[in-house]
Amino acid sequence: MVLDLLAFAAHRDDNEITCGGLLARMAEKGYKVGACDLTQGEMGTLASAPDRKAECDEASRILGLAARINVELPDAAVFNTREYQNRI
Repeated sequence: MVLDLLAFAAHRDDNEITCGGLLARMAEKGYKVGACDLTQGEMGTLASAPDRKAECDEASRILGLAARINVELPDAAVFNTREYQNRI
């Protein structure tokens, strides 16, 4: 899929917090917009990874995202390595 805009963030919900308004606005204007989360947020204290996934899916629908990708890097252990670069 070809996207016009792809936002990257460390955790599920970070894209919504940092640039959710922009993503929604661009989707409303007809652009194909996507978001990429580097981790599943499994180290978070407020919810489990499955709960965060469900919230992420609903937020993606509300924002009008054409794609949502999760690289599934280990939360709190993302390093600048060739392996992680290739996965991204």
